[in-house]
Amino acid sequence: MRARYARLTGRKARWETKLWSRWRNLFCVTMMQESKRREGSRQIRHHEKKGFTPAHRLIGSGDLQGEERRKGFSRRAPGISG
Repeated sequence: MRARYARLTGRKARWETKLWSRWRNLFCVTMMQESKRREGSRQIRHHEKKGFTPAHRLIGSGDLQGEERRKGFSRRAPGISG
């Protein structure tokens, strides 16, 4: 039996894609690459030990003021204190 999937089209699809993209970019944990070197034909990559969300990095950078920080992220991302 073949699985059938509904194709998303139109305005709703664009909205859902944009919403998913914003959520993914702000609140999914990523591990930053610390270094990269080539040994022969191989790329050796080293990443930081603990992953952070881009929202955590933005708050930690000090670029957000107090009110922006509390208002923008505290309700949306679990684990980010304002």
